[in-house]
Amino acid sequence: MVGAGFIGSHICRRLLGDGHQVRVLTRALPAPAHDRLLDGAEVLIGDATDAAAVAAAMTGVQWVVFCAGGLVPAASQSDPIPDVVLALRPLLTVLDAVVRSPGTGLTYLSSGGTVYGRSTCARIPEDHPTDPVTAYGVLKLAGEKFAGLYAGQSAMPIRILRCANVYGEGQRTDRGQGAVAAFLKAMAHGEPITMYGAGDVIRDFVHVSDVAAAVSLLRPAHPLHPLSSLSAAGCEVVNVGSGIAVSLAELLSRMEEMLGAKAAVIRRPSRPFDVERNVLDIERLSTLSGLTPMSLDFGLERTIGSELLSATY
Repeated sequence: MVGAGFIGSHICRRLLGDGHQVRVLTRALPAPAHDRLLDGAEVLIGDATDAAAVAAAMTGVQWVVFCAGGLVPAASQSDPIPDVVLALRPLLTVLDAVVRSPGTGLTYLSSGGTVYGRSTCARIPEDHPTDPVTAYGVLKLAGEKFAGLYAGQSAMPIRILRCANVYGEGQRTDRGQGAVAAFLKAMAHGEPITMYGAGDVIRDFVHVSDVAAAVSLLRPAHPLHPLSSLSAAGCEVVNVGSGIAVSLAELLSRMEEMLGAKAAVIRRPSRPFDVERNVLDIERLSTLSGLTPMSLDFGLERTIGSELLSATY
């Protein structure tokens, strides 16, 4: 597995719990909030742009989960060049290594919240046109295209998981990414929340444990569905979300009720790159994995009540 951040650490815990041996390649020592989730994994410190480090990490590996992150969306939008280096170069190095390891496949975590762009669909299916309106979305889509290119030129099986807005225990609250994390930080410190527009922007929020479950269940080695054969080459794209539409105003209202506190809100004009609605169609996810994503209320309760939050405020 490449990456040991918020999502990667939860994927690691799920894979270990499912009885898999896990090796993690990460740029730096994991944060305290993530380190405990990696207990039982072999953790290697190295740069995924280093072909030698990747080759060493790949020894004996049958499946690679690529969840290394680059910049947060806002930073990528203002200066995309560093994000190209941080996001695409490691992926290409890993894809090169996977191609040289016959029988090995890869799961790439993409962004269902950004690659589709603007849509009028109540729920966006996997075959919806991809026309991202942010640099972050363009980079995620470029990663998908490179993964598909390698899959088409080899016998490599690729799983592209387009994740909705991921939240949950251990998510950093200091990066300005993720409405749940940003709202929690502001309310914990008595700071105002900046709301762009009228709060009627619609999003699909998926708990990180459901993303981790999807990664595990959609591995080609899993015996319960058509994606289970390691010999099946090519790309499979699956949306990973809740399929439930929630406005930012509704999200904040639910969090206020759970925390028993009222948040101060600063209103700002909508930004040109803000997509009005993004909710994923998860029929394919449900069919292939049998996964039923947890409700937002239950996920928020888990997140708010978790001791892992203490390391992120």
